[in-house]
Amino acid sequence: MSSGPVIDLRVNERIPGEELAVAAGSSVTVTATALGHADQVPLRQLEIVAHGRVVATVTPDESDQTTEQLSVEFDLPVERGIWIAARAWAGPQQAAHTTPVYVTVNEGGFYNPDTGLHNLDLSDGYLAELEQEIAQPNQSLNQHAWRFREGLEERIAETRERIAVLRAEFRAHR
Repeated sequence: MSSGPVIDLRVNERIPGEELAVAAGSSVTVTATALGHADQVPLRQLEIVAHGRVVATVTPDESDQTTEQLSVEFDLPVERGIWIAARAWAGPQQAAHTTPVYVTVNEGGFYNPDTGLHNLDLSDGYLAELEQEIAQPNQSLNQHAWRFREGLEERIAETRERIAVLRAEFRAHR
């Protein structure tokens, strides 16, 4: 997604949206380049984000960096699965963000252990809201989920089972 800058992100030569499987104790090589234009899309910053945390930043003030091109390359140790993305800022209201490269370790997942349980709690809350909505018919124009109650109850039960499995996995890996 971009409103100006263009980003090329590679993780061990994998591109955004791809999965990369590595062994425990590995490092991955992260390479990213943001392209802009000195007058129309002047780059201000390029960041590498891993599980929501900024792990590398470059600006035009640094050596070999310009408002037309920002580049970074580094090795990132991976102890467990992780997602890695890049984002860039340029002129007023100009930004770009890549889809992540999904890194798995020893065939595991790439969820964020710091936020996984919280996100499962949120999902439980959304399911409870949906259950309330389908509990009674409502003639409001924007509330017709109750018409699909039987199928939704089945999906909610399946989702709750999956949440329980994920919750156990997340707790086991903390």
